[in-house]
Amino acid sequence: MEIIKEIEKIKRISKLKSLENERFFEIFSDFDEKIKKSYDGPVKSFYKQLKKIIDCRECGNCCREIIIVFEKDDIPLLSKGIGKSEKEIVEKDFIFYEKHKVYIMNQSPCKFLKGNECLVYPFRGTECREFPYLETKEFSKIYNYVFQGYSICPFHFNAVEFVKNLSVDNSKPIDKL
Repeated sequence: MEIIKEIEKIKRISKLKSLENERFFEIFSDFDEKIKKSYDGPVKSFYKQLKKIIDCRECGNCCREIIIVFEKDDIPLLSKGIGKSEKEIVEKDFIFYEKHKVYIMNQSPCKFLKGNECLVYPFRGTECREFPYLETKEFSKIYNYVFQGYSICPFHFNAVEFVKNLSVDNSKPIDKL
């Protein structure tokens, strides 16, 4: 399987494969939980290999296209890292989202992104540290989110392509079912 990490190429392929991916998502969604869970290990192993090829810090596309979320506990670390008070950061840069008790950045792309570089990388929020979630969460629990990121994130793109090529019963690729 060819690993693709160029975001413009990913966007082009994403458009071409939108119907295929929609069909695949429907098929995968209909699997029972046991079958979905059988993909967790292979996807996690594949992600470990991808990390040797893809470096998030060379891309930064998530910072341009995804809503930036900071948990309450992330604000003190950011405050310390950039030398501004928590109050100033919260009032100037974020909107508090009461339903989920998180702060959402009030601009897009992320104000801390310069080119493809995160200016607050050591002080970034939990969501940013854990993204693309393939290491910290099971694929069977986040596959819908991974599909949403297909055209945005090289990790999500390649993970979906990998899963589409796995077989349910070791004889048929999933997209041929």
